Amino acid sequence: MLDIYGLYKKIPGGMVLIPMALFAIINTIFPNLWTSLGDMSQALFKSGTLAFAALILFGTGASLNLKTLGETFKRGGSLAIMKLLIGFVFGFAFIQLFGLDGIWGINAVAFVACITSANPGTFMGIIQDYGEGADMGNFALLNVITTPAIPLLILSAGAGDISSSLLGIVSVLLPFVLGVILGNLDPKLSKIYGAVTPIALPFMGCCFGSSINLISAVHAGLAGVLLAVIYLILHLPMLATDKFINHRPGYCSVAMCSVAGIALIVPTMVSSLGEAYAAYAEISLSQIALCLLITNIVSPFLCKLSVKLWGCPKIPKNTSTAQ
Repeated sequence: MLDIYGLYKKIPGGMVLIPMALFAIINTIFPNLWTSLGDMSQALFKSGTLAFAALILFGTGASLNLKTLGETFKRGGSLAIMKLLIGFVFGFAFIQLFGLDGIWGINAVAFVACITSANPGTFMGIIQDYGEGADMGNFALLNVITTPAIPLLILSAGAGDISSSLLGIVSVLLPFVLGVILGNLDPKLSKIYGAVTPIALPFMGCCFGSSINLISAVHAGLAGVLLAVIYLILHLPMLATDKFINHRPGYCSVAMCSVAGIALIVPTMVSSLGEAYAAYAEISLSQIALCLLITNIVSPFLCKLSVKLWGCPKIPKNTSTAQ
């Protein structure tokens, strides 16, 4: 028996990236396949991105427990604020300095989608190895502060187009808000709707792949690597915040420095705002996917280095430096 789920788990962002890669190959060889097979196949494997994205936003909102959010913010609030500042400050600055076309092959859509992103799954995996119970609550904060509505807001406002994009921003927030309301009104609904995300992610990956031509994606290679390096460098203030404001060892901030699979939604959402954004959709997907893969591989190693330097609850500093 094939362990497909095990393969998903071994590769960072595998539930999105593996279907995306497979369907990108299919799309490159047979670009009109899903359209020719009819509406149902097209909706499931090509044109259903926004529907799956809305389901994921709804499920994420439903799994958010508002009662525990306040206590969680006491421990991770400074990191959450710094993460938001990094996204907004560098996102706006990039657009103002370089426009939507960007620089060094990195366009604004890909840059903003990545710089505002953090992977809660990778964070939890790292924290289970090095952290303590109080750190686990940051998972909820990451889901709130990295919603795709944030890059949409930055891109719209940065390009001076926020008024015409307001409806698009509301449409992104609405499924999330409805999920929060229903999930907190009835905990049983929270469990049911919270399970939507792992179901929807692979199908969303299929839709992403069906919009990628691998020949074009090859040209995004160097830009994607450079984007990952820039992403990690610009997140150094996270480490400084954890060390000097929280007076913590730093492992928690480093664990937040990786791009989430949901960032791949951003190009599709932004392209719905107009042709000016739609032109960057395909190349942005390629760049974000590569940045996602690199940062999720590198982040655990950087966290291990921070633990070796400054320790963590499970490995005291004197023990880690002696190894």
